[in-house]
Amino acid sequence: MSISTKAFWKGVAERSAKTFVQAAIAAIIATGATGIHEIEWISVLSIAGLAALISVGTSFTLPKHVGEASDAQEPGRHVEES
Repeated sequence: MSISTKAFWKGVAERSAKTFVQAAIAAIIATGATGIHEIEWISVLSIAGLAALISVGTSFTLPKHVGEASDAQEPGRHVEES
């Protein structure tokens, strides 16, 4: 898959959004905060943002596989093996 396709960029957006949320949850849990007011949001957003940025960067290492995950999850769509 080429990086100039819509499927590639859709896959990049989907993967980086999932990574952002996962990293944010992990950062919140790691702080041990017992309430929402105790969370250091700047740190959480910084960690999650860096993780999402790394996810975007790694998408360019194997662009062939980026769009396949989102295509395979859509009902009725079949991903061709090459």
